[in-house]
Amino acid sequence: MLNFSKTLLAALLIAIAAGLVVQPGFGASITDHQLVIIENSSTSLSVTYDGTPVPVTLSPGPDNWLLNPLPVNLSPSAFSLLWFEPGTSTLFNHLAEIPASGQFFVSSDTPIFGTFSAQSNGFTYVNAGLDNSDGVGVDITFRDHGDIAATPDTGTTGSLFALSLIGLAFLRRKMTC
Repeated sequence: MLNFSKTLLAALLIAIAAGLVVQPGFGASITDHQLVIIENSSTSLSVTYDGTPVPVTLSPGPDNWLLNPLPVNLSPSAFSLLWFEPGTSTLFNHLAEIPASGQFFVSSDTPIFGTFSAQSNGFTYVNAGLDNSDGVGVDITFRDHGDIAATPDTGTTGSLFALSLIGLAFLRRKMTC
């Protein structure tokens, strides 16, 4: 009886281990492609498609770039996406496809008038359609780091400055006594 329960336990442990190692054959989800756009400054933009760098050209000036070409052929084509600039609701980061060219235009700090749907800056992605080469979805994320560093944090800066002045006043008082 004891040998039978040990054998049964060993077989059960092997079955559980095999179940954890084997990948499911049905209903396996395919991960969408990831297009990540990162604005480092008004003249620096980095773009990756599934982790592979994409060539970027600064055109025609600061806060405007041409992605030439993207390694993706999206369906539906000719789209335009907006993300809010950090700290404002009136300026946008804009990605637009140039129809029938395989190129995309990116602009930053863009005022756009009218009623539009925009995403928040950062880690929110937008599903932009399908990659026609394999039929898998494409998720686009825009991260604007260029404006985050340029925005002064007056609360922290002011408190640190006040603390240093108090320290100097205390030190001066000690030196005069």
